[in-house]
This record gives sequence, C-alpha cells and structure tokens, in this order.
Amino acid sequence: MGMKVLVLGGYGVQGSVICTDLSRNPEVSEVVCAGRKLENAVRLVDWVDSEKASAQRVDVSKIDELRKSLRGV
Repeated sequence: MGMKVLVLGGYGVQGSVICTDLSRNPEVSEVVCAGRKLENAVRLVDWVDSEKASAQRVDVSKIDELRKSLRGV
C-alpha cells in the first residue's frame, strides 16, 4: 500500500509538476491536487490522466477546511 499525498496549490506551475511526478511514482497510491478553484484542479487531473490523481477544493485560509483535507495524508 502506497502513501496518499495532498498537494496544496496543486494546479499552479510548480504544483502541476509535483502532482504529475507523484502520480507516476509507484510508492504513491493517491495524489490529491487541491486549491481554491476546483475547476483548475479538475483540469489538471484530466491532463495528468492518472487513476491516482483526484481534484479537491481547499481554501487554506479556512482552518477547519484545511484540517479536514489533511486527514489521512
């Protein structure tokens, strides 16, 4: 069983490279590409084209939302 990884700002320039590389890593079982704009995260996940990648909306300025997204990663 691999690890689950959450990438905050996962659809930005650096985050998109990180999400892509992590989705190709055999030690990683799931990559959550997250940010404030769900539609951008979904677009990146479609481009990455990996069953490991998923999109999530996370606003890091809302502490409860951030805590919830960090569970299990």
